Amino acid sequence: MSAKAGIQLFVTALAALASASAWGAGPSDCATGLFALRADYPGARLGPCRMIGPREVEVRIEPEDEPINPSPWYGFHARAIEPDAGMLSISLNYGSYEHRYVPKASVDGKAWRALPAQDLTVLDGGGAVILVQPGQGGLYVSAQENIGNDHYETWLNTLAQDLPNTRLMEIGRSVEGRPIRALHVNPQAPRHLLLLGRQHPPEVTGALTRLPQLDRTQAIFAVI
Repeated sequence: MSAKAGIQLFVTALAALASASAWGAGPSDCATGLFALRADYPGARLGPCRMIGPREVEVRIEPEDEPINPSPWYGFHARAIEPDAGMLSISLNYGSYEHRYVPKASVDGKAWRALPAQDLTVLDGGGAVILVQPGQGGLYVSAQENIGNDHYETWLNTLAQDLPNTRLMEIGRSVEGRPIRALHVNPQAPRHLLLLGRQHPPEVTGALTRLPQLDRTQAIFAVI
């Protein structure tokens, strides 16, 4: 594509920065004797936890700041301490907010599935109760699929290697000091096209649709 007739493509994974932090106050783990919950990985969030019984806990999901849009976020890894621990009941208490997303679960933190309908009960007061059977291998549970900074970094680096006439650049820093990186494609062109997805971290549908779309755009820029 010539600089005179072309379009600059400017891609940034801006929203990933917020989703990759362990938000909020409260403990980073919780245990009942039969099960243990932890939130010590990028994208995790586990608020104050109260043990109700050996197979039942309540987790308070609070915003990291207010005012904020009603998108309560949580993410944790649950595992069974005993081999025959069975099912774990987790009550999600959102305070003045309400349950919004169908919870997602993953064994490896990469391939996610929606929690079966029979394992989710949305309460009249706005909270919810989920049932999981983590096993000793453990299970990741999250409000939405957890797509973290490491995924975006790998993706941007791959695009930078595969696309001709590109520049990988840092365009700023987040409030917590993490770099905001962008890929500038065909920078000599007179017109600009800025592509964003997932401006709000919990809304991962923006990332899930934008990534394959940009992969197709990559193929177009590679042959023009």
